[in-house]
Amino acid sequence: MKLCLVLLLGLSGALATNHTRQKRCDQDSVSEVSGTFAWSGYCVGDTIFYDNFDDFEEDRWTHEIWQPGNVNGEFQQYVNSRDNSYAQDSTLHIKVTADSNPVRSARMITSNSFAFKYGILEIRAKLPEGDWLWPAMWMMPKDSVYGGWPRSGEIDMIEGRGNRQLIQNNVNIGVEHVGSTLHWGPAWNVDAWSHATWGKNRSPGYASDFHVYRLEWTKDHMKFTVDGEEIGSVYPSDSGFYGLGQLDGQENPWGGASNYKMAPFDQQFFIILNVAVGGTNYFFPDDASNPSAKPWSNTSPTASSDFWNARAQWLSTWQGDDAHLQVDYVKVFAV
Repeated sequence: MKLCLVLLLGLSGALATNHTRQKRCDQDSVSEVSGTFAWSGYCVGDTIFYDNFDDFEEDRWTHEIWQPGNVNGEFQQYVNSRDNSYAQDSTLHIKVTADSNPVRSARMITSNSFAFKYGILEIRAKLPEGDWLWPAMWMMPKDSVYGGWPRSGEIDMIEGRGNRQLIQNNVNIGVEHVGSTLHWGPAWNVDAWSHATWGKNRSPGYASDFHVYRLEWTKDHMKFTVDGEEIGSVYPSDSGFYGLGQLDGQENPWGGASNYKMAPFDQQFFIILNVAVGGTNYFFPDDASNPSAKPWSNTSPTASSDFWNARAQWLSTWQGDDAHLQVDYVKVFAV
């Protein structure tokens, strides 16, 4: 056993460096953390990051500023405005506004305040309801030690679609569906995501109430759950993610990894919360049906303007707080 210093939570969930106590760890933690809000002296099971959104702390969450089309051909602009991200009644709201073209939203990250390797990420959230809204709670590598995307990986903990009745192959892929996906590969056009993607459907959907989403990330596996029910999991063999992705004949960027089985998911990642809108990467398939037809084609050079010009169809589906991504808390536990 080792002697650990365990930091106690302050009322706001902030780092409380002036309150410490000593206890002995029954098991050494393999979690690693960094950042201005990173905890120290923790044991397995201890909280190493916590935000309950009693306050809106911009030193904890950095707002990324992006223009439309930066990624996935999405239609929103990401801004730092309390019109689009704020805390109310101990709940974070990320809201898309459509006062002008392009629509505006928020993308909040912990790249400066907190990153971790191995742990349990738990988020209690209510997903937004509204046509073509794309909520995501996910992670990207802090240092990209194996190179640019997707060589250093991407962890999509939870993604959803806000449409109430978006149907593909007789399945509701809108509010009744959530998905979890891992991205990795040696080049931008060689992404093995199809070997680690899972979905779960539930009626009346994930926008009608809060649900607890969880990622369990250890030295030998990843498991995604919602309300304790498994969405999907991956336990790589000794051939690692290179073998899992069936990448034989491709460059192997992870050959020298200290934990080859989990590489590139053997480095610190930071947390991202955002709501995107639309896009041309086929997340919203052209062949899915919706009560009001999808107003753009994924191959159209005018997709963004086609979407905006059809706002009379979709804007009425964004109703009050129900169209917001609402987050009750974000916690990370040591493993």
